[in-house]
Amino acid sequence: MVEEALFGMGILSVQSRHGFLTDIDGWKRSLTANIVVTTVCNKRCPNCCYAGIVRDGNPRHLSPERIADEVRLVGDVAIVYLLGGEITMHPEFERLLTLARSARGRGKLMISTNGFRLREFEKQLWRIDGSMVTTSDRDHVDCGGGPRPCYRIRSTVGVREGRVYPCCVACGISDAPSTELSDGWERRVLEVEAPCERCVFGT
Repeated sequence: MVEEALFGMGILSVQSRHGFLTDIDGWKRSLTANIVVTTVCNKRCPNCCYAGIVRDGNPRHLSPERIADEVRLVGDVAIVYLLGGEITMHPEFERLLTLARSARGRGKLMISTNGFRLREFEKQLWRIDGSMVTTSDRDHVDCGGGPRPCYRIRSTVGVREGRVYPCCVACGISDAPSTELSDGWERRVLEVEAPCERCVFGT
């Protein structure tokens, strides 16, 4: 349960809308932020969390400068993942890694990829702390989506084109509720309702 996990991290005390958070800064430092840098992908996985933006007929890449700004704005979260779509299909992949690394400083910076073109960029991967190779071409196991929040709620936020979403899946839903990625986003996102009823993991 989310509340139990937060209690275990020592950042749970009095009730707020989505649990018992009082130490917002402590919660933020425990978060993973998934930043969508491209909506272009070489696959069409049937259970992709980001299908809503990958298949919307409007392929787009964030500029490396914009990606660096978003990395800076998420601030001192535990981990930043850069992803897509398929991140290695970004036309300025090497440059985006360089600028994102500079913006992140010594903080943990990872990429999520389906492995496409990974060998081609092997020598550039020293700029990041690791990569997660994953695809969504298998059926998902129902792990708590729907009316009751799953572990993704408040442990991971999604970031897409200057907006912050309340979980990693929500930023793949084109019209999901979100808040602006600007100072104080970590407080505002707690009031954003997650679209659990449309989660691919809950169906």
